[in-house]
Amino acid sequence: MGFISRLNLLYTKFVKAGTEDIADPEQIFRIELVNKLSLLVAVLMVPIVVTVLSCVIFTPFLLACFIIEYLINLSVLQWNKLKKHRTASLFFYFNQCFFVAFFGILFGGVQLQFAIIFLVSIIFLIERDNKIRTICYLLAVLDLAVLQLVYFYGVEPAPLSFNSEFVIQSMVIGGVMVILYFLSIPYRHGNDLRFSLVKENQNTQHYTANIAHEMRSPLNSMSIWVEKLEHELQKKEMNKQTLALIATMLKTGTRNVQGIISNSLSLAEIGAGKKPENVMEHFMLKEFLVDLIEFNSVLGIQREISFVLNMDKMPAIIVSDKNKIAQILNNLFSNAIKFSKKKTKVQLIVEPVPARRAWSVKVINHSNSSVNVNMEEIFSPYVSCNTNSHVPDSTGLGLFITKEKVHELGGEITFTKNIQENTVEFTVIFPLMLGKLEMLQQGKLTEEEMELIRRVLPGQKVLIADDDAITARATGEELNRLGMIPSVVSSGNAMLLRVAADKPDVIIMDYHMPGLRAEQAIVQLKENPDTKNIPVIVTTGAVYNHNGLNELLELGADDYVLKPIEIKNFLVTISRIIHNKKITVS
Repeated sequence: MGFISRLNLLYTKFVKAGTEDIADPEQIFRIELVNKLSLLVAVLMVPIVVTVLSCVIFTPFLLACFIIEYLINLSVLQWNKLKKHRTASLFFYFNQCFFVAFFGILFGGVQLQFAIIFLVSIIFLIERDNKIRTICYLLAVLDLAVLQLVYFYGVEPAPLSFNSEFVIQSMVIGGVMVILYFLSIPYRHGNDLRFSLVKENQNTQHYTANIAHEMRSPLNSMSIWVEKLEHELQKKEMNKQTLALIATMLKTGTRNVQGIISNSLSLAEIGAGKKPENVMEHFMLKEFLVDLIEFNSVLGIQREISFVLNMDKMPAIIVSDKNKIAQILNNLFSNAIKFSKKKTKVQLIVEPVPARRAWSVKVINHSNSSVNVNMEEIFSPYVSCNTNSHVPDSTGLGLFITKEKVHELGGEITFTKNIQENTVEFTVIFPLMLGKLEMLQQGKLTEEEMELIRRVLPGQKVLIADDDAITARATGEELNRLGMIPSVVSSGNAMLLRVAADKPDVIIMDYHMPGLRAEQAIVQLKENPDTKNIPVIVTTGAVYNHNGLNELLELGADDYVLKPIEIKNFLVTISRIIHNKKITVS
């Protein structure tokens, strides 16, 4: 490791002193700012003190004063390290106030009034409490009054020549200007951020209103069909056709809601500046497309819209991110259903583009005559497609997310409208990678994995800690089907009590639980000799929080599983961890 790297590590260590185990970003900012100011003042003092002592005036008393101020200034880091954060900030501030007044009185001819600007500027950054801010502000005013009186009455215990006064004043002005520039950074950032947040807030309100509207329609429909199901169940002889229709309609509503949630999560991903990696896999293209069409055919039943697949000269197996392509096509299909005429067909044309080593997907539908599409804005969120209404006939998030996903795959998407035939066509071009038949088996459970699940899971007690009752129950039923003995709690504190009473073989814990954070729960489990060997698996939908998940592993969690849970991999993970723990214990 080079000298610069070591210096940077040392600086980072000092700056972050006292921020350990603190979750509040505002408090972390204030602690780090105090540490940075302490280091900055310490660095700036070196040339000023050397210049004053070597070129202007040197006395043992003056040297002792400088050393005391220097040590007091650096002690701030230790106060923060000891978690005495308010003591650290006030210590730093009072130290600066005292020595500005002290040296202002000592060198009466040197005007240090401008240093008060520095004192006032740091008050509101390092301290949050308004009462303490007021006290600090009054102390700065008192400093200014003392300096003014000293200068007015010509008090100068250590007289200096004009040249010496000029040198000291110039050095201090330079130091204060450096500090003020450093302090201006959060002010500038905050001012810029304020306007961004106002715009973001407006967008958030707009998106929330539209998403709520999109969610309301399928949820209301599902509620109606659930009531119809309850009514049907009360009959002595239930009509199978009616039950099948209800199941189809509930499935339609569920898939609509899933699509909206998926797009909302993708939007959050984009807003967070995260670009998810492509998960490439080998898959059978025609089988994949037929499944997607079957999935979306249910959504088109009410409008009597059917799908037609035309696939020509395409390889049987390709390589791509299957989930992203599914999200892209589901969004295009959903959009086509929404704006198609009733009793029409949606065409899906899939063909190779040899000149570009790519393949194309065309989704063509016959649009309503009332649909008025702005081609330049079609891929923006919630674009109105009807001059008479806005929200009901907007494109939602689907096309915006679709464009982002296409770009993530290295493809491109275009939109055309044929006015004569009254059709709308979306064309997506993806890079073409040929797949291999032997690679198709990799996504399936091996015989060894299936044997491990059958051998390890039956009879094992599993404690599921999740405040989402539906998810917890579904997980418990799936594990119970495989012979495990599940129990469910809804909070971290309840989990600790149940663990102490039941001693489960494995704990499945949601990352976000009321009452006790996952980090705290894991620490308590691992510090207790009776529970430290119980495996812990964390489930989470926080797909971008890699640092937090890695921290859980460092604290003692055995693994984490991302939501929505892929059940096959989930079962393999549980089996492997229980099996490994048994080997370790024995």
